Amino acid sequence: MTSFKTTRLLLVRHGQSIANAERRVQGWANDPLSELGQQQAQRLAEWMQQHYTHADVLYASPLRRAYQTAELVGMALGLSVQTRDGLKEVHVGDLEDSDDHQFNQAMATLTDLDVVGGESLPTFTERVVGTLHGLLAVNDGRTIVVAAHLGVIAVALAYWFDRDASLAWQKYGRIRNTSMTELLFHDRVELLRHGDMPHLE
Repeated sequence: MTSFKTTRLLLVRHGQSIANAERRVQGWANDPLSELGQQQAQRLAEWMQQHYTHADVLYASPLRRAYQTAELVGMALGLSVQTRDGLKEVHVGDLEDSDDHQFNQAMATLTDLDVVGGESLPTFTERVVGTLHGLLAVNDGRTIVVAAHLGVIAVALAYWFDRDASLAWQKYGRIRNTSMTELLFHDRVELLRHGDMPHLE
């Protein structure tokens, strides 16, 4: 009989960035956390210090908004932050730093972001899922915390639960800054929470 170790994965969206506050699309733009974002991340870290002391490893996107969020969590949990480029947000090319209205207008006529120098959905999905599968493989049976981005979390869930990355933003993309999405990996993938924010309630 095959036995499966249970691996726990907690995906955390970064705190509010300056671009979030100004309603600018970021992609790979590297804005830091806003003052509110720092407060959100600090409250997340304090909550995790009380409820998530069993965490074994901490990874983050190298983009400042995610890394700064992970730093505060790491200090609370006594974990160092390991960065992975594969956890960066989707690259939006020429639309980087546009406002929400401009971005939505452009996306209404685009078939994919590679048309404007960004990443295609298949490329982004392969990058994200490949990176996360790599982290799961080297941390079998452990508890993994990952600080990343809306797109990363949404695409991973759409891949694991729907096998259709095109559903990512529609089905899983309504999560707020510093929300937590938790999964268990054993003989199947199980979603325990999506977009939870007990630290801000």
